[in-house]
Amino acid sequence: KLEMDEKEIKKINLAHEKKVKELNCFYSIANLIYKQDITTDDFLSKVVSIIPTAWLYSSISGAKIKYKNKEYLSKDFRESVIKQSFEIKENEGDAVILEVYYLEKKSESDSDLFEKEFNLLEYIGKRISEILSSINSANTRRKLLETITLKNEELESIVYIASHDLRSPLVNIQGFRGELFNYMQEVMEIIDVNNLDEEKKERFHSIMETDIPTALNYIYTSANKMESLIRGLLKVSKLGSPELNPAQVDMNKLIKKILSSMQYLIRQKGVQVIVEDLPSCFADESQINQVFSNLCDNALKYLDKEKKSKIVISGTIGNNYSIYCVSDNGVGIPKEHQKKVFDIFYRLHTETAPGEGLGLTIVKRILDRNNGKITLESESGKGTDFYVYLPVSQLV
Repeated sequence: KLEMDEKEIKKINLAHEKKVKELNCFYSIANLIYKQDITTDDFLSKVVSIIPTAWLYSSISGAKIKYKNKEYLSKDFRESVIKQSFEIKENEGDAVILEVYYLEKKSESDSDLFEKEFNLLEYIGKRISEILSSINSANTRRKLLETITLKNEELESIVYIASHDLRSPLVNIQGFRGELFNYMQEVMEIIDVNNLDEEKKERFHSIMETDIPTALNYIYTSANKMESLIRGLLKVSKLGSPELNPAQVDMNKLIKKILSSMQYLIRQKGVQVIVEDLPSCFADESQINQVFSNLCDNALKYLDKEKKSKIVISGTIGNNYSIYCVSDNGVGIPKEHQKKVFDIFYRLHTETAPGEGLGLTIVKRILDRNNGKITLESESGKGTDFYVYLPVSQLV
């Protein structure tokens, strides 16, 4: 009876020891995931040494992982005839092969344990496959982000250089337009019109007083338009340049400051502005000032003269974001234009609202840089709601 009890106790102790080893193994593998920017090689090199620690006789166990024509071996690994093997395909279709070798022959009494350890190997294999898929996805995403960042920098550089290069001929166009106008005035003073017959006199006046001034005016208007576009391109290209200084932003103070600078226009247009209590956010304050200045300026530009104008600025918190709404009851944005309003130089109501069509482009670019985003809801004739999302606190 006592002998049986001792066997039972030994069996329970072994089972307990094995369970502890398994849990330690799972914990160690899980810990690897939290290492930032871990590569497939790093992960498999470390995990192959962790696997044998889950086996009851870990001192005489060794592991091998085969993945993408590479082999990863545990410390002091050597092959033997006693092995367990498991193969699984990860999401990208590459096979992960796990092999655990016993370097010494086991007793027949351990056959049940051998079967359980195969089940454990199967579980670890599936978990490794899932983690590899996750690492590969993260690496792909990181490479894409690096490529996008590089392309954006190249694009900003091209835009900046092109804009500067365009400025020189533009200055010449504007300068010589003035010269031509002066020459025209001089010609009119030099030529004695009285010596011309009526037909030539009439043609002379038509050329000097109508045709040439009209042509010069076209040059002047086009040059001004071109200068405005270049100025806009430079402004947008510089958005990615300044270094961000993110901090906790008191949005109540910021909005009060913005509206104070617009007070004359608000009173002149007779707009009722309501500001509710706003949550703070984590961002670059000077850039967020630009965002809400542009949104408030937009709301004041697109008022509906047929009704009492109102702008409401409100905020709430959801999913770790401070969500702000700048709402107006102005002319609204037709549905077919709503996706385009964030495009560079895109403008609505050009006859009533001056500008370069950059306001919302700048807003979107700034929010992208500050881990935020913007959406809108609008109905033609009823008004527009812009929703700005910014992190409540620093993203980890």
